[in-house]
Amino acid sequence: MRLSQLFTLVVASVASVSAHGAVLFEDDFESYTAGDPLPITGPWTGFSDIDSGAITVREDTVPIFGAGNQYLDYEDNNLDGSGGSVSDHPSVYGEFTGSSSEVFTASFDFYEPDLGPEGRFKLRFGEGSGSISTSSEIIYEIQLENGDVRGSWGLDNDNNVNDGDGVEDLVLTGMYSLDEVHHIDLITNLSDSPISYGGAQTLGAKGYDIWLDGVLIAQDVLFRRTSETEVNQVQIEGENNETQQMFVDNLVISDEVVLPEGVPEPSSIALVAAAIGSALLPRSRR
Repeated sequence: MRLSQLFTLVVASVASVSAHGAVLFEDDFESYTAGDPLPITGPWTGFSDIDSGAITVREDTVPIFGAGNQYLDYEDNNLDGSGGSVSDHPSVYGEFTGSSSEVFTASFDFYEPDLGPEGRFKLRFGEGSGSISTSSEIIYEIQLENGDVRGSWGLDNDNNVNDGDGVEDLVLTGMYSLDEVHHIDLITNLSDSPISYGGAQTLGAKGYDIWLDGVLIAQDVLFRRTSETEVNQVQIEGENNETQQMFVDNLVISDEVVLPEGVPEPSSIALVAAAIGSALLPRSRR
């Protein structure tokens, strides 16, 4: 077998190792009519505090994520359907069969326009049914705002965002640039014990790691509610009295650890090294 053929075979094997497991929830926004509000169909089960034109499916004409693509345009303008001012923020939520493995990965692409409103965009996770609107329903969430990443509802060794002890939420400033596509992976551990993944990473109990563009930027961010053993809701929303615009695409929640692209399993690296190394060994003449 030629070296080029062997390398192709090994790369295919690596790809199979890193493939997604069971998909619990996904939306690439391709099945909707571009220009229309996101409908309550498919994975989405409800809206809350919807402003006029706040959550819309767009055709990717620029393109931003890719030619011929569609994406979700979330815009919180603090206006109601008649143009009046409101303090609430629009949200859309979906429910899914919870993870049975106590580990799951939530991944999505996002793009924050530089000329858009500046405020907090949230991807929130909970357990139950209906809108995830109160602290008793939230397990954890991630917030994006003007280049900053927040691990709200999960604190460094604190686990209570409202107890008045002065401990702040996780805030990472200047982590991403505006007017560019970025990718987030949230690797989540619902169990009562630490887990290892990727051969080199350890994730503590009842917490999550944040990967941005294939780089681990936050580790062991704690849940708001540590008694939960299942997540079965996801919600997109903004913040009261703030305006924000965010483009989102390729939202996937998988029932296992899915390593970010470009971060192969160590076993896969060993496989590649062993295969190529053996191919380079001198062969005896017959």
